[in-house]
Amino acid sequence: MNIEVRELSNLRVCTMSSQGGYAPEGIYEAWDKLISWASNNGIKPEQQQRFAFAFDNPAITPIDKCRYDAAIVIETDMPVNLPFATSEIPAGKYAVLYYKGSPEETLKAQMSIYSDWLPNSGFEPDDFPLLENYLNDVRADGYLEMEIYVKLKDL
Repeated sequence: MNIEVRELSNLRVCTMSSQGGYAPEGIYEAWDKLISWASNNGIKPEQQQRFAFAFDNPAITPIDKCRYDAAIVIETDMPVNLPFATSEIPAGKYAVLYYKGSPEETLKAQMSIYSDWLPNSGFEPDDFPLLENYLNDVRADGYLEMEIYVKLKDL
C-alpha cells in the first residue's frame, strides 16, 4: 500500500454542504455553487485547491444522511457570506493515499487505510473527518483522481 505521511500547514477553506449527503446530485450541486463562488471571487478554476470533508461512513450511515462539505482553500482574509461558510483543515500529520478510478470504488480505498495501513503504522486516526483532495473533474473525465487524507496522531 503506497501511503505517504505528509505534514500540512493550517488551511482556511470556504465550504458548501451537500444537501443530499453522499448522493452524486447533492455533491455536484454543492460543487457547482462553490466553484462558481470561488471563480467570481478571483480564484480561477485551475488554481482552486478542492477538498471534501467526508464526515460519515456510508457502510453505516444512509447515503442521504451522510454529511459532506465541499471546500476550496482561500486566503485568511477573504470574506465569506451565507450560504457559504468557513472552516479549517488543521495543521498536522496526514496519511495520504493517491487514488485513480471509479467513484464507486473509493470506499474500498478509504477503508484500506484504516484496515491495512493504520494497524502497523505507529499512528492512530485523529478526531477529524476524512478528506478528499480532488485532482480532476470526474464529470468531465469519467474517472476520479484524488488524494485521500486521514489526520493522524501518534500512538
